[in-house]
Amino acid sequence: MKQLIAVAALAALAALAGCNPSPTGGSGGEETFKLSGPVMPTTVHQEKKETVTISVDRGKDFKEDVTLTSTTDVKDVTIDPKTTTVKAGDKDAKLTIAAGKDAPLGDAVIKVEGKPEKGKATTLDFKVKIEK
Repeated sequence: MKQLIAVAALAALAALAGCNPSPTGGSGGEETFKLSGPVMPTTVHQEKKETVTISVDRGKDFKEDVTLTSTTDVKDVTIDPKTTTVKAGDKDAKLTIAAGKDAPLGDAVIKVEGKPEKGKATTLDFKVKIEK
């Protein structure tokens, strides 16, 4: 019985630790990609910074650079860098999210657009939680 409970707990933890994928971008077939980021909101305290990882999950034949452009409409929340390129041989980009002293408390949505050299772009939304 204890093993069954432990297995169920591990399965629940694995589901929470999964990824937050975007719709597919790229040219179609195996020349596609998705963006993935934090599943759970990342906590950022006012006047502090946190780093998140955005991954480019490439299809078997997708060999292009992907330009990531990050935005938010939330006052006094900044993203650095706003634009970065994940080269064809790389997988991840790091974004630093900073909340200023006037950032509103609660959830803020960060939008990341991934644009390939050719083909369709895709967008990933993830949340950060602003706390005092």
